[in-house]
Amino acid sequence: MRNRTPDSTHRWYDDLKGENTQALLDRLEAEMEKEEIEDTDLIAAIMMILDERAPVPVPQENPEDSLKRFRAQYAPILEEDLDDRKPHVTVHRAMRVAVAVCLCVVMSIAVAQACGINLIANFLEWREETFVLRGGGASGRMELEDAPEGEFSSMPEALYAYGVSGSIVPSWIPARFEIQYVKAKEQLYSVSLTAVYKAKDSDEAVVVKVYFNKNNDSSDVHAEHSDSKGLPYVSNGTEFVIANNNDQRQASWIVGKCVCSINGDLTEREIKQMIDSIFANER
Repeated sequence: MRNRTPDSTHRWYDDLKGENTQALLDRLEAEMEKEEIEDTDLIAAIMMILDERAPVPVPQENPEDSLKRFRAQYAPILEEDLDDRKPHVTVHRAMRVAVAVCLCVVMSIAVAQACGINLIANFLEWREETFVLRGGGASGRMELEDAPEGEFSSMPEALYAYGVSGSIVPSWIPARFEIQYVKAKEQLYSVSLTAVYKAKDSDEAVVVKVYFNKNNDSSDVHAEHSDSKGLPYVSNGTEFVIANNNDQRQASWIVGKCVCSINGDLTEREIKQMIDSIFANER
């Protein structure tokens, strides 16, 4: 691995700054596929240009400092892994792995931002030795400024008014939707709450419903699907059923005494993001 110098990095920077983002990513990938990293100046220049085009909060560390921080944070995992390997693993190989990990993260962020995906708005979670990206991006409007008399400004407000607490309904909806109304329909022994959201520039709509008995008895989920092959989906220990209802996507679940559903013009990914947002404060 050749040592990096400021002058050579700037020479590469001047030569490459006119190339488009995809060409730079191709160069970076080609360097990473080599048996050994031969030119750190080239890699540093590419990363400088990518950071200018899609800035990310990457700590300004040299490889040695980065390796120390990486080992300090994940020492138990590294030590367990190294116990099963040959004793001649070198510091240079470990440094190369650490640098490769950092570069892959930078490449992923740059590609995602070039495609319009805001990864900075998401958070990175370490779970079972696997990095998992979660988050649904910007949410549509889910609360009215002023609700008409007899209605509610949001579904959480309606639940609170009837003494229902806990993680019951989504806190996120795709950005194209905005709330229209939240209404309650009272019957002798039950209450049905309905929230309607509509897209700003189309006829798309989403309906969220919560049904519960006025007493403390729990109820089973009663939801009809035109698609008999419902897809089980588990989030935060709660089981959901996702299915196609004609041309729309539908999810149904039960939390405590509440029977809940989402129905609307959503993709499978969007409806799962809405489901996951129910438990956003518990993760």
